[in-house]
Amino acid sequence: MGQLDAWVKQLDKDLKGIEGSIPEKEYNKRYKMVGDLGNKQRHLVTSAQAGSFARDELLSGGGRGGAAHETEQTIGLDSQGMMRLQQRSMETQDDQLDKLGDSIVRQKEVAVAISDELTLHAPLLNDIYEGTERVKDHQKVEMKRLDKIMRKSKNSGTMCIIFLLILAVAACIYVLTSLVK
Repeated sequence: MGQLDAWVKQLDKDLKGIEGSIPEKEYNKRYKMVGDLGNKQRHLVTSAQAGSFARDELLSGGGRGGAAHETEQTIGLDSQGMMRLQQRSMETQDDQLDKLGDSIVRQKEVAVAISDELTLHAPLLNDIYEGTERVKDHQKVEMKRLDKIMRKSKNSGTMCIIFLLILAVAACIYVLTSLVK
């Protein structure tokens, strides 16, 4: 159990180590996965402790320090029957512990797979992030250039109108001077 806890903590530490190097959405997704894994690990520990408590209680005479009290299961049983009941109970608990152990092994495999994914994907995500930053910077430069061109074309249009008005005034003056002669 302690090693599973150490693996989960190491995953959490590794994830925090790459926090700024991957996009926030990806970080949050992975953070949730590691958190879920930690919750499952804590649940397994709690289940194992509960099973251990029940076993200790059975073996210590109900946890009261004295002779065991009769239960529905033990009424009418002699020493041999009590021994068989305890053995069946321990076998059941051993089966449950085996299942718990298998579950812990699967959790470890999941934790290792998550760690491998983090290691594999972090550089890829960094490359994507850097690429989008470059595109964003290039887009800003191009937008400034386009804005400058738009301002120039607006000024050029004004200049054309002024030039045409000057030509019109010159034409009117020419026509008027021609008529006056």
